[in-house]
Amino acid sequence: MDELNKLTKASKDAIISLAAEFKFARELADLLKKLEKDQGHVKQAIRDANKMLHVYKWLARTERKTARREGRIRQLTSEVLEKLPPGGGEYPLLEKMTKKLSIADKHLQKLASYYTGALGKDIREIEKEEELLRSLLTKGKHSKEAEALRTRLTAEMRRLDADLNELLKWINSNIITVEGIERSNIVTVDVIESWARGLGKKRALERKASQRPTEEQKGPYHWWTSMIERWKK
Repeated sequence: MDELNKLTKASKDAIISLAAEFKFARELADLLKKLEKDQGHVKQAIRDANKMLHVYKWLARTERKTARREGRIRQLTSEVLEKLPPGGGEYPLLEKMTKKLSIADKHLQKLASYYTGALGKDIREIEKEEELLRSLLTKGKHSKEAEALRTRLTAEMRRLDADLNELLKWINSNIITVEGIERSNIVTVDVIESWARGLGKKRALERKASQRPTEEQKGPYHWWTSMIERWKK
């Protein structure tokens, strides 16, 4: 079935995009830590905020690509399920994982969309207030206004940190789900081949139940997962 081959490719493409998103999110987390340390040096803090906005632009572009690729997975999964022979025990699981992918994708877009994402709003607000703080300090106004601004900046950085952790959580969720869809696809191929060879429904489902993807069948996923584990450290 050609759709199964296309689904396999779409899954691999989505994993690559999600891994790139994870990388950019970790870069933002590292820049946020630097920004927190540089709060006593307003010029450097502004440079940190500018770098964060630059990295966020790449993150948002990658998220758009991920959304397209995951949309392709959902479309192909629907086409595959329409053409499969009846009785496949793996089919409800495949449908469930596709719905889970859709939910996680909405969370990613809510956080990392370029124009409306929560992360972008956080970073732009921090950049704006760092500029305002520099203006106040340049004018020699070490007043309550400047202290209030620092307090707001601290709260905004905490919110950004929480949003970044949320983003990383949903990226991990999507990676696991896409891997699950791919592995279900491998099992589904085995069911169809068994059915086609006339082994019968019972024997085909028995083969499916005992099927476990090998490292070769997993393709690049174990490699991407190990890379992400290294980024986490």
